Amino acid sequence: MISFQNTVGGRQVTTTSTFESFDPYTGKPWALIPSDGTEQVDAAVGAAKAAFYSKEWCGLTATERGKLLYRFADIVSENIQRYCQVVYSA
Repeated sequence: MISFQNTVGGRQVTTTSTFESFDPYTGKPWALIPSDGTEQVDAAVGAAKAAFYSKEWCGLTATERGKLLYRFADIVSENIQRYCQVVYSA
């Protein structure tokens, strides 16, 4: 079973609590997912706000942001088979 961790501010964050995620097709557990409390959520929200208001993101026009997000979607689409192999081979 694969065990996920949260990434906050570009760093892996260990968590003390997890829950099992079940594959809806098989009904069997396939992963352990972090279950975080208020402190961890506040840290994640703070990191997200800092990233959103960063010079790099705020300096882009709406069109440039859109192009960047479309490029990200293209990269995910191009690699989806690889991502699925990693998840389902664990």
